[in-house]
Parts: sequence; structure tokens; C-alpha cells
Amino acid sequence: FAALRSLTAASTNLPLLLSSFVGRDAEMAELAAAIGDSRLVTLTGVGGVGKTRLALQVAAEVLPRFADGVWLCELAAAANDDDMVQVVALALGVVQRQQMTLGESIVDSSRNRELLVVLDNCEHLLDDAAELVEELLAGAPAVRVLATSREGFGIPGEAVRPLRSLAVADRSGQSSDAVVLFAERARAVVPSFVLDAESLPAAVELCRRLDGIPLAIELAAARVATMSPADMVGHLDERFRLLTGGRRGRVERHQTLRAAIEWSYSLLDDRERAVFDRLGVFPGSFDENAAVAVCATNGVERWDVIDALAGLAAKSMIGAERDGTSVRYQLLETLRHFARDHADDLDALRRRHAAHYATVAEQMGAGLLSSDELAWRPRLGIELDNLRAAVGWAFDAATVDDVEIGVQVIDALVFEAMVQPSWGMQTWTAPLLGRVSELDAAARATVHSTASYRAQLAGEYERSVVFGRRALGDLVAFTPAYYVAMGLVSAAEVFNDPPAVMALLGEARRLLLAEGGPDDWRTCCLHNVTSYVAGIIGDRDLARTEAHRSVAVARRLAIPTVLAMSLTLQASALCIDDPRAALAAADEAIGLYDKGAGEVMLPAALMNAAVLRSVAGDAPGAARAAGRAVDQGARNGDQSCVASAVKVATLVLAASREGGEAPAILDGARHGPALGDLPTTHAGIHRERIDAALDHVARTLGPDAYNAAQQRG
Repeated sequence: FAALRSLTAASTNLPLLLSSFVGRDAEMAELAAAIGDSRLVTLTGVGGVGKTRLALQVAAEVLPRFADGVWLCELAAAANDDDMVQVVALALGVVQRQQMTLGESIVDSSRNRELLVVLDNCEHLLDDAAELVEELLAGAPAVRVLATSREGFGIPGEAVRPLRSLAVADRSGQSSDAVVLFAERARAVVPSFVLDAESLPAAVELCRRLDGIPLAIELAAARVATMSPADMVGHLDERFRLLTGGRRGRVERHQTLRAAIEWSYSLLDDRERAVFDRLGVFPGSFDENAAVAVCATNGVERWDVIDALAGLAAKSMIGAERDGTSVRYQLLETLRHFARDHADDLDALRRRHAAHYATVAEQMGAGLLSSDELAWRPRLGIELDNLRAAVGWAFDAATVDDVEIGVQVIDALVFEAMVQPSWGMQTWTAPLLGRVSELDAAARATVHSTASYRAQLAGEYERSVVFGRRALGDLVAFTPAYYVAMGLVSAAEVFNDPPAVMALLGEARRLLLAEGGPDDWRTCCLHNVTSYVAGIIGDRDLARTEAHRSVAVARRLAIPTVLAMSLTLQASALCIDDPRAALAAADEAIGLYDKGAGEVMLPAALMNAAVLRSVAGDAPGAARAAGRAVDQGARNGDQSCVASAVKVATLVLAASREGGEAPAILDGARHGPALGDLPTTHAGIHRERIDAALDHVARTLGPDAYNAAQQRG
């Protein structure tokens, strides 16, 4: 079960495994060596044989080899190719870059990184995972992949390492890995448990009859509170019916595993079985309220579910992990599939699951737009798999009523999707683009406005305009209008049409005032966009006025991300006329981002801080801010922002008077093939300072040296 703590947050997201690792010394050494020899190593074997556990153990052992860390991508909850790519992107901290798919963005961001990617549970997405792995290995030469799957990918250069069951000793000794595992897990249930001369032969027989499969052994060990090893062997004889003429027949390991699960399942009472079957609908972890919402139906009451959760956790049929003051539950992937196979009316359960998480999304959306925002964002990360699954099911449903459940989730989290693009929520409505004719006007507006924003992030400005105008045509509720405004503003900005921008902002303001009021997070957004556009077209008075209004509303609202965004735009508006106040605003915004506010505008705050520190003579502070702005722009997937940050960095180095050729080299990089076609409006307010600094460098170096340095860039 996934733990909630990690080894070293800076270099890995591997869980801190709380149970001991038994045996597998030879396999660990072989797998670690294979990772050094081959760029793709696939650990194969039947479900329950311990592939994930061994992969995590080896990944932790080889962590020091990889300068950029080891990153676990758990694919069990991914239902399709899109989900898989989002899971990998989220684990690697990648967001979609302009004019690239998310998969291409993963490859591009990994191109110069030295890391190990651990892809766990690939078998249900084998072809799609194989394609992504091939692209990643081809485009990122220092990346290696360790995968777990029921079968290999069949990719050239792949090193497949089959994992067999644990060794089982003969009846005379307990030194085998399988028996040691049984004894250790049994002691976790009954601390006084020991294998003595009487119980050892039965334990060895039990492990042998379970084919040494770790999951089956752990399920058996969970029963020692009520059954002796000899009793368990007797139940195996009865339940598995594996003896033929006094001898055990040849049985596939996966059949033995299923039989082991069937055996544990058969020992549950009727209430526990009913709840367990229904829990298979959860793709990730869940809490008690979610379990009750899904499972308390058809004769099963709330307290039946609560009691069943405790019983199932005690019997190792579900995992339980305390998260602060609450408990999160989770099924192993093998058990999840088993539960789904036994569930009655799986579609009805998924509908209950989606409806519950639509309510959760509304609660989270309200919390994320409150002064308690920073406490809510980690909770959203924990529920991301469930929210994605709810939306995916809803948007694949036949009836419009079910589709609207997914739209409800999107509407509730619209602001978070905008300010934290790494979640990938702005992509969730894509399947509905082909079904908009079935939707009402409000739902169409949501679908088209998210498509407009998604196109804007990808740098597809013409598509952004198309979708944005469609959304405006259907807009009957303002909630998604900021998507529309940002998409159209960015597009109009690129196409140099400021009057069109101002007209759009006026329409958005009219819609907002008709629905909400002056003190609203959306009011801040509109003030911010108006200030931003005014700065671009040179109307500094309007830029300052709108920024001050935005900050005043944001301070009353006390929503950290809203205030951080408003302060960022205030810093931009003041940086020429009042540098000291501008730097104070930028620093306050950066402090809020560092505490956990949504990071979409962090690069702009850092760019302002870099320029203003440079002007104040703080060259080291300016350099740190500029470097971080480049990095954060890349993390956000905004290549236009990266281009702007590189442009700001040229000013920082030029102003230090110690940069030598460095400003000219960066200027060349800014105009090179990677960034040359991208707008740098983020740096537009600093254009005069940047041009003056570069002119000074050109005069100092001379035209030939400057041109040569540019070519290097």
C-alpha cells in the first residue's frame, strides 16, 4: 500500500515502506545490475508475486546513481492512455508545453535529466505504455525505466526479468524466504507468534501449497489470530480442491493466487463481502465517507460499512493508513480486480462514486477559494485519482444526466485547474468536444472554455480563439468565463489587437457584475487581466489603478493564490514608477507561492523580483530569481514564459557588469530555434531596460565578439 511519506522529497517520490523486506537477495542484485546494463528493465510475473515490492526496494537502493532522482508512476488507477500520460507527468512534475502533446512534453522535459522512472502495473495498458517508453528512451538518453508488468513490452533492448515465487524449504527447516515471510507477517498480527516444532511443518506445507506467492502467504498470515497453520492447511484442502488421487495437480500460479483470495473472501461474513465487492470501484485510496457513499445501498447501512472497513483491514483485504486525523483505505490492484468481478451492477456503483466525488469537488472548490486554501490543496492531490475516474466515467456515459456529473466536477474546480496546471484537470473535458450537441448551454460553455484554456497553455492561440468565442456564445453562467477571458486575451495579445482584448474584458465584467458582486475572486482576475493588458499597451496609469483594486479585493478575500496573483500584477504595474513598492509586492507574492499557493504566475513574480533586485544592485539575488523563473516556467509547461525569463536573465547578467559574454550568449539562446518564435510578453514591461543593457554589452564586446557569442547561444 502506498505510504504517505517519502524517502527524500527532493529526489524521489518512492514511498517509505513500513514492512520489512524478506529475502530476494539474488533477485535484488540481478535487478540492480540489469538497471546499470539496460535502459529498460521489465520485471514480470503473476499478480501477487511481489513485483512492486521488489521494484520499490531496488529503486531505493539505486537512488544514489541518479542525479535527478527516482520517480514512481503508479499506473494501476489509469484507465486509458490519457490517464497514464497524466499520471507519469504528475509524478515527474511535467505540465504540457506549448505546441506539444503531454507525452511530448514528458520527453522534452526529461531530455537532459538523469533519472530512473519506475512504471508500476503496466499490464492493462501494455501497448500505450510501450509507446511512451520508446519515445522517452529515444528522446532522453540519460533516462532509464524500471517497469512491472504481467508480461514484457517487446521493445528492442528491453531486459525482461521474470520473478518467481519465494523459495520454500523442506519440512525440516524454517530458513526459506516463504516461511520467514509467513512468520514475520504473522507476528505483526500476533506479536507472540512463534514457529515451534509442532507448527513449523504445517507452516512449510502451507507456504508450499500457496506456491510461495507472497500475497497469498500474507493473506494466510493475517488469519493467525483465529487459526493455526495446521487449521489453514485443512482449509486449503477443502477450498482449493488441488489434490488429485492423493497428489497435487499441476496448477497455474495465478489460479493458486485466485484460490487464495477466494479462500480469504469466503471467510468474510455476508456484510464484509458485500462491502468488499463494492470497494473495487475506487481507483485509488478513499476515506470512510466515500466508502459509505458508495457502499451503503441495497440493504447495507452506514454502520455496516464502517464495521466492515475495520474487519476488512484486520483481515488484510484492504490497507489502512492514517493521514493526520483521518484514515485512508486502499485495495491492492489484484484485490481490486477481484472485487470488481464480484460486484453487482458495477455501473450503478460508478454512478454513486461519481456523484459522491462531484460533491467532494464542490466542497474542495469552496475550500480552495477560502482563507483555508493551503490546507485544501493537499487533499485535492490525494483525491485526484478518484476525481479523474469520476469525470472519465461520466463523460463516457450514455445519458446526459451522467455527463452533467462530470461537468459539475469541472465547474467546481475551475480555478484550481487554472492556477495549478500540473494537475492536468484542464484536459479532462476533451472527450466531450465531440458530444457538445447533446449538452445544454452552460455545459457547452464549460467544455469550450476549458478547451480554450488548454489550447492557450499549449500555445495554440488560433484554436484558443475559436473555442473561446464558442464559449462566450453559450455563456449563461460566469463560472468558467475566466478561462474564456484568458484564452482570448492571450490570443488577441499575440495578434496585437488590444481593443479586442478590452472589449472582451468589458463583456466579462458585465457578466460578473450581473451574477456576483464586487468582492469576488473573479473580480480580482478581471482586474489582473485588465492591468496586465494595460501594461502591455503602455497605459501605466490604468495598469496601476486596476492592480491596486485587485489587491484591495484580494486582501479582503484572504485567499492565498488570489492575493499572490494580484500582488504579482501589482509588482508589474509598479516596477517602473515605484521599484521599492514593486519589489515588496513581488517578494510578498513569492512568499505566498512558497507556502503552497497555485504556481501558474510564480514565474512572473520571480521575473519582476529579478529585474528589481538587479536595479537595486543585488546581483546574486537577481540571478537566483532569474534562474528560478526559467525553471518554474519550464515546470509549468509555458515555453513563452521560459523565453521571457531567459530575456530577463540577460538583463540580470548585463547589469551585473561581471557577465562578460554571458548576456550575449543568453540573447542568442532567446532567439534560437527552441524559443525564437515565442512571444515574450511576460518581459514586455522591462523591454527598455533589457534593450539598454544589451546595447551596453554590445558596445563593450564589440560587434564581432557579440555576434560570435550570440551564435554560441
